[in-house]
Amino acid sequence: MGFFTKPENYEEMAERYGRGIAPELPTEVWEDRISRCQKLIGERGLDALLIYTNGNYIGGQEWARYFTNWVGGGPLWHDEVYIIIPVEGEPTWIMNWPQFVEIAREGSPMKDMRLYRGTGEGGLSTRWAALPPFLQSIFKEKGLAGRKVGFAHGGAQGSWGDITPHLAYQAIEEGCANVFLVEASDVIFDMIMVKTDYDIKMMRQANDLMEDALLSAIDACGDGVREYEVALAYYRTAWEGGSEAACRSHMHFNFRHPSCGGGNRPFESTTYKLKKGDMFYLDVAVRYQGYVGDTARTVVIGEPNKEQRQVFDASLRMHRAMADALKPGAAMAKVYDEFERMAREAEKMGFKNYRYHMVQTHGIGIMMNEPPAWSQLDVVLKENMIINLEPSVYIPFEHLGRVEDTYLITKGGHERLTRMDQDLYIR
Repeated sequence: MGFFTKPENYEEMAERYGRGIAPELPTEVWEDRISRCQKLIGERGLDALLIYTNGNYIGGQEWARYFTNWVGGGPLWHDEVYIIIPVEGEPTWIMNWPQFVEIAREGSPMKDMRLYRGTGEGGLSTRWAALPPFLQSIFKEKGLAGRKVGFAHGGAQGSWGDITPHLAYQAIEEGCANVFLVEASDVIFDMIMVKTDYDIKMMRQANDLMEDALLSAIDACGDGVREYEVALAYYRTAWEGGSEAACRSHMHFNFRHPSCGGGNRPFESTTYKLKKGDMFYLDVAVRYQGYVGDTARTVVIGEPNKEQRQVFDASLRMHRAMADALKPGAAMAKVYDEFERMAREAEKMGFKNYRYHMVQTHGIGIMMNEPPAWSQLDVVLKENMIINLEPSVYIPFEHLGRVEDTYLITKGGHERLTRMDQDLYIR
C-alpha cells in the first residue's frame, strides 16, 4: 500500500463533507467546463442546452456535480436538477428541494440557482405541474423564446441509455413549448470523452486511493475469513482516504465467484467463510472528489491448481493483448479484434464451456461507465482519453480470472494508471 497521499486540505474537505457540501471545485475548472460546453452548443447550431439529472446513478446524477458541484441528497428521482446553459451568457440551474437550497448555493460556483416546488405532494400527476411554466419563464427571460434548445438526458452512467422519467419528460416538453427542442445528449458526453489536465490529475488520485483500498481487501483474505471482513477492510481504507459513497455507483465492492455460474451474484459481500481452493476476483471502485477509480484483481485461497492458473493466465494474456492496441488513431474495433484473437487462442488451448465478461472495455472518469463503450467499435481513440480494460475468462461453477486496469491514451501509445501488480494474488 501507499499509492495515495491525503491532500493538504483533508480536514477542510472533511468539514464540508460533514455539512453535505462537496469539496470546492476550482473556479478556473468550472469556467472551463462551461466554456467548452458553450463551444459545443454553438458547433451544434444550438442556442442553449437543457440538461436533466436526478439523485439516482442511473439518472445521470453526475452531471449536477460536474456543472454545479452539487451532490443531491434526495432519494431516487425525487431529487432533480435542471441546468440551462446558453451559448452566450450565464448558466442557470434549477432544483426542487427547498431544504437544500442554502447548502446548494454555498457549494456551487454556478450562482444563478432557482427553486421550483415540485415535491409531488399530490402524487405523480401533480409532481411536475409547476415545471412547465417555470421553464417557459426562464427561456423568455434569457431571450430564448423561439430559439433552438438542445435537451440532454443524464443517461445511465453514459452507456446504458437515456433515462428521463416519462412524466418528467412530458413536463419538460410542455415547458419547452416556446422553444424549438431537439435531442442533444451527445453534447455532454462528447465533452468528457477526452480528458482535461485536471481530469487526468484527479483520475490519478482516484486510482491511487482505490488501489490502496483493494490491497487492504486482498491482505484481509485468507482461509476461514468471512467475506464481510474483507469488505470492511476495503471500505475502511477507502473512507479514510476520502472516498464518497452517495450511492452504489460512487463506491462498490464485489466478490465474483464461479460457484454461481456466471461470476456475478446479487450479493455484494456475505457471511460466507473463504476456504482453501476458492478462486474469485474483487471488482472495486471508489469515487474521489467526483472521479471514479475502478479495478479488479483475482485471488486464490491457498496454492492454485493447474486449471486455476491456466484460466487466470488466459485472462491476463487477453488483457495485455488488448492493452497493446491502445494508441491514438486506433479504433475501438481494433481493441475488440485483439479480444477475439485471444479468445480463439484460448479455444486452441482446449478451453471448453468457458465464457467471457460481456463488458470488455469502457471509458471512465466522472462516471464508472462512460463512452466509448465496448460496443462503440467505430470510435477512434484520441490522446487523453481514459479507458478501462476488464476482460475475464470463467468456467461456470469452477474457475474464473480477471485483471481490470485503467489506461490513459498518450501521444506515443498509452500509460497504465493502475500501478499495482497484475499478478494472481495467493492468500
